[in-house]
Amino acid sequence: MHELTLQERVGRLERQNWRLKVGMLAVLAVVGGLVFMAATNPVAKVVRAERFELVDAKGKVRGLLTLVGGIGPKLLLFGNGDNARAMLWLTPNGNPELCLYDEDGRGGVGLMVGDDVNPRLTLRDKEGTLRGELSGTELRLCDSDGHLRAALTLDRQGSPTMGMFDKDGSVLWKAP
Repeated sequence: MHELTLQERVGRLERQNWRLKVGMLAVLAVVGGLVFMAATNPVAKVVRAERFELVDAKGKVRGLLTLVGGIGPKLLLFGNGDNARAMLWLTPNGNPELCLYDEDGRGGVGLMVGDDVNPRLTLRDKEGTLRGELSGTELRLCDSDGHLRAALTLDRQGSPTMGMFDKDGSVLWKAP
């Protein structure tokens, strides 16, 4: 074996040191370039997609923004379960509608603008049956089968009318 002289050993160490310095400078240049590019890239002003999902830390969908068959946008918000608890969308006629549901995704409250441009508030029971409705100048109350049982309305002159009805829709009592 050949023993290296002190001068040869120092020369070898200097070359290794030089290679390490050049390698570190190259790594720093690449990292610096990436940081510079990230800092100068502007944030996108428009994001386009057909569907957006909002997920929690476990990947469970908690919100959904999508399009409804050519009608318009629909926003769904989910609670802890799989059922939607709130929905905001445009009806096929282009009217806005907001619905709030129970934990089973059924009964609840609806708020919308009708085709007659009057706002409408609907109340539904656990089975989803219409139980009450306030629309324009009319308040309607329904039984558990969804049949109109009582109504309070104002005519065009502002005069009130009240009525009560049987399950078949026949008038039981009406004033005036």
